[in-house]
Amino acid sequence: MRTLLLLGVTALCLCVFVAADKQADRQADESSPEKDGILQLKKGNFRRALRKHKQLLVHFYAPLSAEGHRITEAFEGAAAELQGSDFKLAVIDVTKEKDLVKELNATGLPSIRLYLSGDKDNPVDCPAPQSSASILTWLGRRAGSAADLIISDLSQLDASEELTVVGFFQDLNSEYVGVFTLQRLTSLMSPLL
Repeated sequence: MRTLLLLGVTALCLCVFVAADKQADRQADESSPEKDGILQLKKGNFRRALRKHKQLLVHFYAPLSAEGHRITEAFEGAAAELQGSDFKLAVIDVTKEKDLVKELNATGLPSIRLYLSGDKDNPVDCPAPQSSASILTWLGRRAGSAADLIISDLSQLDASEELTVVGFFQDLNSEYVGVFTLQRLTSLMSPLL
């Protein structure tokens, strides 16, 4: 009898815990406001956003900064294009979230970082975008293969990159293509090693 009573109390406590946890999740979802498809992050919802979105591009901005305003406009345009994708855009107001900015070591404005798979300690720095198209291009390069296939028009190359390497191959199934893409992937990873 005593065991049955103890088991019943344990089950009741478990039900109360699960209900409280679900209520907290509902409140948390409501406390992660979005504006124009962009998450408005704060110290209280940053970790939750990292867990929820595998690829989170965060713009640390100062509201009165002209550069911050320009980048925010580019973010708004990119957010509309990224609806339904694996990427989520977010902003953090550095004037209101000083503790979070310090914790994330986001010094120097503008600062834009890509957080992958919930890892807050190893973000990828993003160069200041010139437009929503440059944000989409940069994110596409992070999601795509190590090499891009260019059929004919080389005038479309992005001149803002430090280095562009182009390989010309008669047969895309050649072993040289594999070596070329492996070398490119190794050169991209070398700063991380």
